[in-house]
Parts: sequence; C-alpha cells; structure tokens
Amino acid sequence: GIISMRDREGRSFVATTLANYLSKLGNRTALLIPESTDKLPELTPEIDKHTFNEDVDLLIAQSNKDLLPNADEYDYVVTEYPALNTHQTPYRVLKDITASILVVRASRSWSIADKTELKSVRKIMKSDPLVFLNGVKLNFLDELVGEVPRKRNKIRSFIRKMLYLEFK
Repeated sequence: GIISMRDREGRSFVATTLANYLSKLGNRTALLIPESTDKLPELTPEIDKHTFNEDVDLLIAQSNKDLLPNADEYDYVVTEYPALNTHQTPYRVLKDITASILVVRASRSWSIADKTELKSVRKIMKSDPLVFLNGVKLNFLDELVGEVPRKRNKIRSFIRKMLYLEFK
C-alpha cells in the first residue's frame, strides 16, 4: 500500500511507477486508487486500474478485499490510500497491508499530527513502511546517501579527491 500523511506528497506517482515496473516484469498487476485522484501518470496497458470512493467504500470496508474483491486474480495489487491526516482510513483496512511505502515530500517539515499518526499506523501494520523521499534535489541527496553518480567536471573531481584523500 502507498500511504502518506498529507495530500500532494506524490502517492500517485509512486503507485503508478511501482505498478508499471511490476507489470513490465511480467506480473499480473492491478492499481487501486481513490476516485478523487486527479492526475495519474501513464500506465502500461497490461495494468488493470480500479477505483474506490474514499468517502464511502473505504469507510465501510472491513478489509482490503472489500475494495477489490477479485484481488486473488493478480500477482500484485498496488493500492494508493488517501492522505492519512486528511481522510479517514480505517485501521482495519491498513492492518491488512502486506508491504507499505510511506511517501514523504522532502520540502516540508513534519508536524506533531504527522508524527502521532505515523506512530499509530506503525503499531497496527504488519511491518514498518519503507520511506520514499520525494522531491529531493540531487545536491542534497549527496548529504543523505553519499555521492550520487553523475558526470562531473574534472577539476571538481580532482578537488574532491584531494579533500577526501581518495588517491588511487
């Protein structure tokens, strides 16, 4: 399941990209999204797209199976859930998620409500969500994960090697 704390974090982008990738690997894949999703990146033709009403279907669902009754026909069902801090998503639905990705926009700070909601959600899920940090500028990514491979100016590369004592 693809989750986020707020709207406009990039859930649709992540869900579509993941569904496309799984489909290209030869898996029968379904994409399950809220009806209110306005912009959706292009899907490969093999993906079955389904929608649910987040104000009705989601609230009466007892489990994820209620949102897509024929889910057993697929190898993977990628589900995008509405933002957790702005929509009611029953915990009984979230507890069924096999694997989750928490989409977080890099350009915003977290509020106490975000932290509290994440703590509550983590308690009921089968495993901690993977975090997808969306919108990170490449120069800041270096600080998080180390140098990002890309074509560099020879002078910059030489100076970096000198500073970090990386002689070969």
